[in-house]
Amino acid sequence: MNPNRPLTFSTIQPWPPICCGCSRSWGSGWTAWWTGGRGTELLVEVLRFLGLVASAEGRLTPSETVDRGWHELILCTRTYGEFCRHHFGRMMHHEPGGDEGDNRRQFKETLRLYRAYFGAPPARFWHEPESPCGACEGAA
Repeated sequence: MNPNRPLTFSTIQPWPPICCGCSRSWGSGWTAWWTGGRGTELLVEVLRFLGLVASAEGRLTPSETVDRGWHELILCTRTYGEFCRHHFGRMMHHEPGGDEGDNRRQFKETLRLYRAYFGAPPARFWHEPESPCGACEGAA
């Protein structure tokens, strides 16, 4: 991942145009699925997290909000797999569970990397380390 070319929705919008053969594109579908019209913004945060996972040495843990968004994204397994291979060269695996202490340390590392690549994380999607983090891990 190149920190000078941050991953944004516009860089991935044409990919893929349709999720699972249904009529919802990721952009318009996410906006409709999440209240407050934050679907597209959440998708960007999930994709940024996946970019961090792709560039990290070890496992990372997302915020609880980003983890929920990631769960929605991986429901379309074939499309998700193609997306990962296209953008990251390999599958970004989602692994539920993990020790709470490990998840908390990994979440702090996620926030550190996020700040290094993207600047300050938006508070509505990324909570402080003392807040609940996701119980899932990302591994390349």
